Amino acid sequence: MSDIKVEIDDELLQKARAYVGPLDANALVQMAVTTLIQLKAGEWLAAQGGTQPELADIPRCRWGAE
Repeated sequence: MSDIKVEIDDELLQKARAYVGPLDANALVQMAVTTLIQLKAGEWLAAQGGTQPELADIPRCRWGAE
């Protein structure tokens, strides 16, 4: 692991803790970076759409859908 010093606005940190609970700052930053990677990977995959038009539809889970 790398040691990196990060300055986070106190108000932003409080908002994050309101959503995820009382995590320490390291866990919060790790969660934020993981979420950013997932988001950007999804954007990249969406940008690749249409490159395999012959691909069969892939069934997906729809949480809460009836």
